[in-house]
Amino acid sequence: MKICNQHRLNSGRLVFFLMAVVIARGGVPAEQSGRPVLGSSDSARLPWEIHGPLKVSPDGHSLQHADGTPFFWLGDTAWALHQNLSREDVVRYLDDTAAAGFNVIQLMSVNAWALNDWKNFYGDSPYLDDSASKLNPPFWQHLGWVIDQAAARGLFVLLVYGSPGRTDNHGPVTRTPAEAYAYGNALGAMYRGKPNLIWSGGIDVNPDDAKRVSSMGMVGWHAMAEGVADGVNGVVKFDGQADWTSTLMTYHPRGGSTSSTWFHDAPWLDFNGAQIGWKGATLLKTLDADYARKPPKPVVNIEPWYELCTWKTPPVDDWDVRLQAYQSVFAGVCGHSYGHYEIWPLDSPGLEYGKRWREALTAPGRMQMRYLRKLIESQPQTGRVPLPKFVVRDRQTAVPLLVTERIAATGGVDGSWAFVYTPRGGSFSVDLSSLKTPQFNAHWFDPRTGEIQSIGTLDKSPRQTFNPPGEPGAGNDWILMLACTQP
Repeated sequence: MKICNQHRLNSGRLVFFLMAVVIARGGVPAEQSGRPVLGSSDSARLPWEIHGPLKVSPDGHSLQHADGTPFFWLGDTAWALHQNLSREDVVRYLDDTAAAGFNVIQLMSVNAWALNDWKNFYGDSPYLDDSASKLNPPFWQHLGWVIDQAAARGLFVLLVYGSPGRTDNHGPVTRTPAEAYAYGNALGAMYRGKPNLIWSGGIDVNPDDAKRVSSMGMVGWHAMAEGVADGVNGVVKFDGQADWTSTLMTYHPRGGSTSSTWFHDAPWLDFNGAQIGWKGATLLKTLDADYARKPPKPVVNIEPWYELCTWKTPPVDDWDVRLQAYQSVFAGVCGHSYGHYEIWPLDSPGLEYGKRWREALTAPGRMQMRYLRKLIESQPQTGRVPLPKFVVRDRQTAVPLLVTERIAATGGVDGSWAFVYTPRGGSFSVDLSSLKTPQFNAHWFDPRTGEIQSIGTLDKSPRQTFNPPGEPGAGNDWILMLACTQP
């Protein structure tokens, strides 16, 4: 590695180094991560017991607990976990997922492509009398058990509940807003009191898709969300009003879309959900636009491209996974959801993939996601912003929107720290004048291993060029870590 000007290395002043070592060894300071200190009186307590429920941060761009402790979303996609697997395999998956550093798992309430007639592993159907508002207790009690098992491991659950809003799912459909409200109300009442539950309308569908959405129309999606909130609050009153403070909610649209297109101003939508892979410039254009919307709301790309999926030739690999994750987070989203082509269907008999989910638990991209979380949690999340002008570019050169090309930066709005992601490991220059102290500590962070390499203590200058380790090219992505030497 090299930098354009020679600077004196001063290991004695590397205040940032201790934090770097902690990341490399697999942990971060508890006061920054929001996790309990091992051995303390809180070590056996769960995050929501210590810090309270999740809510939107005051800056409108991130999530936090009720006491202000930041929350970085790192999700794993297991849509059919509660339908296709035995309880023994559910526990196996949850244990592995928690150990891998994820803090959210994503489930769809009912999956039409899972076991026959929507039944779960134990033969329970989700509905009675072909009515979406008549929940069959054994099916939903088993899903409740899965949610509780996730909670016991400190995992939140994103539950995408909008299946009866689709007409192509071959099951009961809510065809009027009143039916949509009744279904949502029954579901909210069923799971009221579960502190790790995050709600999502939709189910891989755009709300105005006339070919796939029921005749309830757009108003039906609002009614369904109102029903959920009322059910959680123990209310049955379909009047267009609800207490939204008891739920954290988003919407899961069809691929290539974001919930902000339809629901950004909806009172029930706390954060925007997107389903966008990295093909072309769509990912970054969409996330940049969502970040800039007013009023601000957090954004999570809840379904990007899956590792090993064949939507790309050759199939998506761990570099592709990292590209989606780091480019999204550096664009300002409040977290990232990972998925694997062999994991999300989880033994679905009607699909040719999903049969090797046990082996896929150790896929390279999946194992590397923990380092993203540890990196971001090493610095304050409230006040973290994209830094589009931090990377110095020629005036004639537009900022590339391809994830394989854009060198992206994020950091504290107060100028106390900055991270720069280079997707191919080529040299780049940054403008350090926005940092708040004359000197800063610099390190390279390897997203494949979580290891740290020290560069040293450097003087601030308007233009500083860095050359990452290794030869530039696909798979050689790196993060430059910069932090001021004084508090």
